[in-house]
Amino acid sequence: MRALTLVLILFTAQTPTWEVFSIVPTSKLLRPRSHDISHGRLQSNSISLRSLIALATAMPPVRIEGPDWIDTDAYTVTAILTDESRLRLRIRAGDDAPVAQQFRTLLKEELVSRFHIEYRFEKRDTPAYTLQLATGEKIKARRSTSREPGRIVTTGTPLINVETTVNAKDVTFPTLCTWLEKPLKATVQPDPELPDGAWTFRLKWQTGP
Repeated sequence: MRALTLVLILFTAQTPTWEVFSIVPTSKLLRPRSHDISHGRLQSNSISLRSLIALATAMPPVRIEGPDWIDTDAYTVTAILTDESRLRLRIRAGDDAPVAQQFRTLLKEELVSRFHIEYRFEKRDTPAYTLQLATGEKIKARRSTSREPGRIVTTGTPLINVETTVNAKDVTFPTLCTWLEKPLKATVQPDPELPDGAWTFRLKWQTGP
């Protein structure tokens, strides 16, 4: 008769480490894509330094100020935590930092080391918007159950007076707010009354004169 053996794997407190990390300049800056670092992975064929700093600091890109090249220079980035680090962080104690927070800490160290940058936080008075439901309206969207990172695809252009369509799949309202910050060039925050979770929906609008 075979007995079942319970094997306990105990992890001592260790700093997460990279399985692979590389930043290589690329010649073309493509349309920004959303990134999911909650599983300790970041891979992009083209991303600006502004977007990398935003990921590392958990700050909206519109709130980051710096020289012009943080927007114009593009990089191919691969940043993946080791399997051991990801496993240990997933089964961490309640008071330990989550995967995304630990990932950001390591990414911040890499950016400071490789680009020789310094940063500081300042308080400034700037325009801000709140995303909320119109009075008397209801959300017409399908709640998503996917674990994949969401994406937003735009057709048309909001810069001239033509129709624009936004197709959002598996997107949270905070993600939508972050996406809106770039064309608005201002902070956008979700109303606390908006529901949590990811949603799939389509928006259509026409810019005014």
